[in-house]
Amino acid sequence: MLFHVSIWLQFAVVRLLSIVLLALLSAIVFDAGRRADSCSIAPPAIARYTPPMRLRSDIFVSALIRRVFGLGGFAAIERKGAEASGAIFVRQRFRDGRETLFAPALQMFIEEEDGGRWFERRLVTAEREALDAVLAREQKFDSDLWIVEIELDQEVEGLLPLASAS
Repeated sequence: MLFHVSIWLQFAVVRLLSIVLLALLSAIVFDAGRRADSCSIAPPAIARYTPPMRLRSDIFVSALIRRVFGLGGFAAIERKGAEASGAIFVRQRFRDGRETLFAPALQMFIEEEDGGRWFERRLVTAEREALDAVLAREQKFDSDLWIVEIELDQEVEGLLPLASAS
């Protein structure tokens, strides 16, 4: 009978140890899985080029008009284009009746990648009819453009970022 008790006791101990061992293993696996989900090392992010944000056309024009008025000049919107992304043309009128046209510069030739708007002098101290002809051609090509007219006797280097002629 002692032999039966000893076998039964051995069987109970082995059974108990196997249950405890199984519980420990499942806890370890479960905990490792939870840790892997909560604090896993993410794969490295793919570096993508994100161009800088560009100021909306309506905000740029509004700021330009405010700055011209702040300098003692006059500004008006001659033609309103697309609010978000319309090209902006600025015609500067002088007291002698001549005008200078500032047009968007070709962005591919600008070395600075700040996302801002750059301008170039398209016509310098020309007659009004010449500017009207250029703007009519541009309107046929791009119907979303803005035309802002300013009357300011000083240079506009501080108002418009001008692309250097290189």
